[in-house]
Amino acid sequence: MNNIEKSKQSGIFTLPSGKEIHGEITFSGQNTSLYLSDREPFETHNISGRCIRGVLNDLTNISLINCVAGPEPGYIKRGSEQSYFTKILPHFVVYGNHHIVPEDSNITHVQFVIDDSNVIFYDFDVFGSVTDPEKYIEQIVRENQTKREVPIGPRPLILYFTGKHEIFESATVLGRVSAAHYPSYAMPKPDGICLKNTIFIDLNFSDSITFDDTISRVEVLLMFFAFIAGRPQNLLQLKVSINSDTEYQPHLNVFWSNFPKRANADDEKQPSIRDILIDAVRDPIKFSSILKYWLDQQQNRQDSRFRFHNSFSQQKSYSIDRLIGSANMFDLFPDSATLTDLQISEEMTLARDKSHDLFKALPISDERNMILGALGRIGKNTLKQKIRHRAKLISDVLAVRFPDLSIVTDEAVNCRNHYVHGGQARIDYNGNFDLVIFFTDALEFIFAASELIEAGWDIDKWYKRHSSLTHPFDMFCFGYARHLELLNVILSKKGTPP
Repeated sequence: MNNIEKSKQSGIFTLPSGKEIHGEITFSGQNTSLYLSDREPFETHNISGRCIRGVLNDLTNISLINCVAGPEPGYIKRGSEQSYFTKILPHFVVYGNHHIVPEDSNITHVQFVIDDSNVIFYDFDVFGSVTDPEKYIEQIVRENQTKREVPIGPRPLILYFTGKHEIFESATVLGRVSAAHYPSYAMPKPDGICLKNTIFIDLNFSDSITFDDTISRVEVLLMFFAFIAGRPQNLLQLKVSINSDTEYQPHLNVFWSNFPKRANADDEKQPSIRDILIDAVRDPIKFSSILKYWLDQQQNRQDSRFRFHNSFSQQKSYSIDRLIGSANMFDLFPDSATLTDLQISEEMTLARDKSHDLFKALPISDERNMILGALGRIGKNTLKQKIRHRAKLISDVLAVRFPDLSIVTDEAVNCRNHYVHGGQARIDYNGNFDLVIFFTDALEFIFAASELIEAGWDIDKWYKRHSSLTHPFDMFCFGYARHLELLNVILSKKGTPP
């Protein structure tokens, strides 16, 4: 992350106590560390969670945020001379022309780069080459030539950038989110010319916020772009802007020692532009409105979404724990996203309340608490009912494409219940682990697709386009009929479910 990775920088660092110590910081991913040494003893017990400021030898200001203290300082002694030393592990390193105070609400803007941005925001027309440059090359050269005559050959080339920087913009609860092209180039040389583009995602805040809040908002956006692209995003660059007394807002680079990244598989393919769930380039207004709605729901749905993201991030790695987590995330949905509670009769209500009083009076035990919990769930929707409700958003549009979707989700919950509560399994899950994978994919697809449909996503249009099968949701759709047939064959051998 950032071009400072794998480097070492020396300077003078100031501890929270005010003591200045010589140190060397090594940028090495999650092993990034600051080595401090001094002739006098110094303490580091008060460093955890604090910020250490420094000035490097090249006069760069550096702030180490959310530090973790290493072991108590050791020392080396040679004759009458001795030196004390220790290591500090920072979670974040912010560097540039200014220091940062992480507790202060002083950040106005954050900018970052993800590795699939060129696919998520694929704009084929923004760069190009002229097919018949012979028509224009003489005029271009004549208007740009200096005092000397520039000869023109028989096979000229003209490459261009249209100048269209902005891709989309959306005013959201997190701030104004946008993406834009930032082409860079070097002066032409005899060995050629270079024009390279980087797509930055920007988040501008209406009011200045703290560093921790900034990182939290970036993480939320990374989750959104992850399932839009079909895989977790590697964070390549991160920059923040802070308040300043001058008109110029200082731009500071952020090095995240344990920055978001995915575990690369040997057969991993970059997502295809055909498989991106929403086209931000050809329909920026729709993309903006969907993002806005999705972020509007973040505060109420963050627990379920974090569970989804943790599951979805495992990509092609499947386990029983992943299946259980994929089912449980529907229980974490707020009431506003699921069915209203059931209406129960007066007789049922009276029986429930009397039973509750009887068990409440018993001595505390696991059995007592279990019964009280079950009584409290009377009138509440079950996990199966919650998932069916979310799946209906999909089947209402694509019932023909996803027949018997409620059977799939019910069996997914049966599988989850077997591994959570025990009891006899109606399916040999170990012998038919493909079905466990199918159940997991179904739950993840329903979770994410139902959220996007609520936000205004046209799932029918998405389903009908030509797919390259690089997105997990495309793979689920492609294999749905085959897996449903296998499930029905197995269930028919076991009889009608209870």
